[in-house]
Amino acid sequence: MAVLENKIIAIVRGVYGEDCLNLAKALCEGGIKLLEVTFDQSNPDAWKKTADTVKRLVEELGDQMAFGTGTVTTLEMVELAKNAGAQFIVSPNTNEKVIRATVEAGMVSMPGAMTPSEVLNACLENGVSVLKAKNKIRLLDICIIITDRKCFLH
Repeated sequence: MAVLENKIIAIVRGVYGEDCLNLAKALCEGGIKLLEVTFDQSNPDAWKKTADTVKRLVEELGDQMAFGTGTVTTLEMVELAKNAGAQFIVSPNTNEKVIRATVEAGMVSMPGAMTPSEVLNACLENGVSVLKAKNKIRLLDICIIITDRKCFLH
């Protein structure tokens, strides 16, 4: 799993097409192998631009980097990401429908979780292997890699 191997994910927001491709090439040359292209929640018309950008990135750099989409909140976004060739999905919450659709599509699901209940639901019930843990005041986001679900069973 590229996410577990590389650990650092660069995030781009509002950067599409050739500009995003050039940015991805520079990141790759600098050693970054994961890139998240976020969906613009304020502009659903831009969702296709996000998907088209991911598709182009996968086509041109997919042998060197892994690409995913972020701020995924709907099943429509999951489908757009899947059809574009995304390998991972980052979500701001633990929406079970989004998580399940992501996992069923063969992509890595990385939902945001704050409470122990959200963590347990995401991991045990929905097959999540990487979580974005959020503290209450949002000063720090920490990525947690779940390697052994048994730790939650005692």
